[in-house]
Amino acid sequence: MDLDSNLKPLKYSLDLFRIGEIRKGLGKVGEFDAKFYASYDKLTSDLDQLAFEIESGLTTNKRDEARATARQAYQRILIFEDELNTSIADMRDVKNRILHGRGGGGSLQS
Repeated sequence: MDLDSNLKPLKYSLDLFRIGEIRKGLGKVGEFDAKFYASYDKLTSDLDQLAFEIESGLTTNKRDEARATARQAYQRILIFEDELNTSIADMRDVKNRILHGRGGGGSLQS
């Protein structure tokens, strides 16, 4: 077994331009994380408020208002789910750019 050949730096060389691309891609991942957590926090806050409104409507016999609020909560969940699916596609695109130097058509800005 020739260990010397496994220790040669040229065997593992990486183009300096690729390092910049990787750094840029990892920055996009960090941006995604921040946006995702902010979006999730807003969703949970909105749903907490809507849950309170639904509960208040049920205890005060305003069932129609409670149903309308429940539909509103459902719509907010659907919007969040759609945004999450788009974000997942964007993250896959960034991952492909980092790993393979090419993208798959996500919507994150380069």
